[in-house]
Amino acid sequence: MWPADGPDPLLGHTLADRYRLERVIGHGGMGTVYRAEHVVIRKPVAVKVLDAAHSERRTEVERFLNEARAASKIRHENVVDITDFGSTGDGLVFLVMEYLEGEDLSSTSEREGALPWRRAAAIVLQIAAALEAAHAQGIIHRDMKPENCFRIRRGNDPDFIKVLDFGIAKIIEDSDVERPSSAGSGLLGTPEYVAPELIRGLKPDARVDIYAVGVMFYDLLVGKLPFAGESFMSTLTAHLMQQPQPPSQARPAAQIPEAVDYVVLRALAKDRDQRYATIGEFSAALRAAIAEADAALAPPPPPLPPPPEPEPSGIRPRVAIAVGAAILLVFSAVLWTMAKRFYTKEQVTQAVATAPVIAAAPVLPALPAAPVNEAPKAAPVAEAPKVAPVAEPPVEAAPQAREPAGPAGEPAAETTAEPGSETGAEAETETEAEPAVRAAPKSPKSGPGPLTAGEFAAAMNKVGARVKLECSRFSLRKMEVTVQVVVGADGAVKSAEPTGSQAGSTLGNCVARVVKTALLRPTRAKSTHRHTFTM
Repeated sequence: MWPADGPDPLLGHTLADRYRLERVIGHGGMGTVYRAEHVVIRKPVAVKVLDAAHSERRTEVERFLNEARAASKIRHENVVDITDFGSTGDGLVFLVMEYLEGEDLSSTSEREGALPWRRAAAIVLQIAAALEAAHAQGIIHRDMKPENCFRIRRGNDPDFIKVLDFGIAKIIEDSDVERPSSAGSGLLGTPEYVAPELIRGLKPDARVDIYAVGVMFYDLLVGKLPFAGESFMSTLTAHLMQQPQPPSQARPAAQIPEAVDYVVLRALAKDRDQRYATIGEFSAALRAAIAEADAALAPPPPPLPPPPEPEPSGIRPRVAIAVGAAILLVFSAVLWTMAKRFYTKEQVTQAVATAPVIAAAPVLPALPAAPVNEAPKAAPVAEAPKVAPVAEPPVEAAPQAREPAGPAGEPAAETTAEPGSETGAEAETETEAEPAVRAAPKSPKSGPGPLTAGEFAAAMNKVGARVKLECSRFSLRKMEVTVQVVVGADGAVKSAEPTGSQAGSTLGNCVARVVKTALLRPTRAKSTHRHTFTM
């Protein structure tokens, strides 16, 4: 329709009475992209016009329009928005998209080289999100490469990605063998990013996009392609036969985590059944790898303080009685010594006679008679006949001040003992000492009972909130993790191991780490339990 050389004759023209073409902003395999303006609302747009050679082929035009309709169904922030498509009266077919200002990832890589692994991962996650939206609509890109990923600034994010050219010239046939949409080598896509099954002529599915994203991710991490031969055929052979070097080994200074290595290498698996089944599964694995790297840098949470030891019941009152009895004995002894030293014999006898009245005053009346019975023993032998008659009244008053300590019928025998009788004094001393002996009963040798299933489940429910808070980023919704827990006799968790499908996984290890902080009550011996957390 127009000469190959010379100025573009479409510049300045208005397509379909709506879009005035202002300048060329890019060339593709099937057409040219222009910056244009909607003549009514003055909105800048990008218009892709199918080349004249392709516009004359009915099959190419039909494919262009069909794929344009399919791509327009994708509604995602990381996918370029297709707003219009159609044809002109002179046979030109065009597609209208949002106008973007920025650069493609190929230009970024050429200028900056290898990117920090976290920045590269953030870019790849956006690309994966765009592909997931396309796959949900049954659209496979099949030509993922840096040139089709446009980097713009949105707000404070200078690396916001828009994926371009969804299915524009990449047609998915229903037959088992794929037919190319353009005459050329017979191979769809770009050689450096093409999946091995496409080279073998197999029917493509969404996993060809996963492979291409893996190649792009490797390039962003290392600064070079994993498969790049000196010729077209050597590059295809490398895709089929060569195993890529892990990114962390290809670029050791970048400190790329091993978990990120695993994600990249699995996406680049030669056998598509060995790759991630969906692009969403790829994204989840990459997020888990980033979270694992973050967890390795973060300090572990401080352990929870142990609960206070419960005080045995009945100890405090008996201790108070014992202390009160000791103070009373010391007070009586001091009083007797002072009376003996500073008063005459008649005054000492008077003091002894009045001592029980003082002893009867304390709140603890169980032990007032003991000092009176001991006092005559401390007096000289010669004075015993005179002291004994005087001491009778306080001895008779003693039963009124003390409570029975033995079974019914025995208190009367204790109170009728003669004041001068050593047997009576000894009996009272033994009876008085009984509360002190009972003040510290020994704990049962058997110890506390075993930990019940209900108590264990309650303890796990308490840490359940922390498990969801700290580990949900590693899991999908409603995912279950079963942990085998060994609880020691002191109530601390000695070990926690994930079992089943989560054994050894990042999610299982995260749940086990939180469970180890739980603290249960002390038991007779250690015990083993199982608990399943639902994320």
